[in-house]
Amino acid sequence: MPMLASSLVSRPAGSRGGRLVRIAFAIGAAAMLTGCANRMFQVEMSGEAPPEGTPISVVVRGEHANVLLTTDHRVEAPTLKARADGARRGAVHMPADLGYVRADLTHDGESGYTLEIEIDRAPQRDLAAGPSTVTLRTPAIGDVRVRNHGGYVHVSGASGAIDIQNGVGGEGGNVRVRTDAPIDRDVRMETTDGQVTLSIPQDAKGTLEVSAPRGKPTIDARTVALEAFRPMPAERVWLAVLNGGENRIYLRTGRGNARINIVTEPMRTSFFQPFIETAPD
Repeated sequence: MPMLASSLVSRPAGSRGGRLVRIAFAIGAAAMLTGCANRMFQVEMSGEAPPEGTPISVVVRGEHANVLLTTDHRVEAPTLKARADGARRGAVHMPADLGYVRADLTHDGESGYTLEIEIDRAPQRDLAAGPSTVTLRTPAIGDVRVRNHGGYVHVSGASGAIDIQNGVGGEGGNVRVRTDAPIDRDVRMETTDGQVTLSIPQDAKGTLEVSAPRGKPTIDARTVALEAFRPMPAERVWLAVLNGGENRIYLRTGRGNARINIVTEPMRTSFFQPFIETAPD
């Protein structure tokens, strides 16, 4: 192998072999840079870890961030990771660079465990840089409250009340939630600009309202009978009651489409093809 490498390098720069070497080097360098840019770095949390499998409530305040909150039964404890796309020198390189993400886990005897996540705009950013990405994987998620702007919010597997507002203090982004829990708590999902999608099981309950004043509202309930179903095309609002529920399930987007999917396997609804039951992301 050393002889082969030496013979390749010694070819004239204008030769076909020299061009191939330069192309191969460029491809390798690009792959290395892409790998660095896509790498996620673990964020340390302060506070007391909950017993294994204990549901936690999650509160997020984000700025210019993509937020992914996922129930994952394969992990034993909450795991938080982040990356900053478009930093001037590539991606985040050291754990110390993750100071723009802070996480504190607290325990209240009555309300249980709560994880509070603060996401500031990542430092040393190019002006055209995209949002940072912050992901949480935890054995179980209870209530969720998110205030964010400048990126999307995806929540998978929450079993409690859901309150998401995207576009607070800046641009909005897509809001997508899927859960196989039989929802009977209030759900509020709003964005100023983007798609809003909720996928829930057939035994969920709620008074549904889907609003898309500059898009298309939809309630897809092919396998269940809705009560008091009332589409209002002029206002671009759809109303219905699911399984007699009195808890409010409210979706709204200022610009884009809003949709509730009532399906047999909501956790198999893709975030990127949210109207189709498929393999999980």
